Amino acid sequence: MTRRAALLLGLLLAARSFPTARLEPLTPRDAAAAAEFPPYDNPVFALHQRSLAEAAASRALAEAPDTVDTLALVLSQDRIDDALAVLKRIVERHPVYQRKALATLACLAFEQRDYKTALDRFTLYVRLYPDSAYAWVAALRSGESYESMAEWPAAAASYRAASARYSKVRIAQVLGHEYAARALEASN
Repeated sequence: MTRRAALLLGLLLAARSFPTARLEPLTPRDAAAAAEFPPYDNPVFALHQRSLAEAAASRALAEAPDTVDTLALVLSQDRIDDALAVLKRIVERHPVYQRKALATLACLAFEQRDYKTALDRFTLYVRLYPDSAYAWVAALRSGESYESMAEWPAAAASYRAASARYSKVRIAQVLGHEYAARALEASN
């Protein structure tokens, strides 16, 4: 850190400590020195930004616990448990977002290796929204959930059912047959 930057930092800290202190306006030379150290490079600035974002997420959870904006704030803070709770409330209270929230809940459960819950949610998704653009993926993910629990015959049956049900979606048909064959091989 240059001497001028250290002096500037000292002045800024003094101004924060003594709010009645008057600072002279920065000269162009001082402003150029300060520009060498943007605030986002400062770890204190980053910590402050993180605490502000955390406070915003907590406030949003308290004020609007079932909105998509709250979900975005909570996810930006890596608060997965809170995000799951928000998603569950969205599924229960807002039919407009129900389909996407249910798919997201299923994927999050799968990613957290809670395969039983993921299976239940993927199966529910296929039952509630059989004609949606994501239904064939959810059907295949049901098979993956069985596979992850080492229930090979159920996985093969699930893959075959997905392949037959979504035969008009060529990739679903091909993947369903391939995954079913793999599951049958693993069961032997």
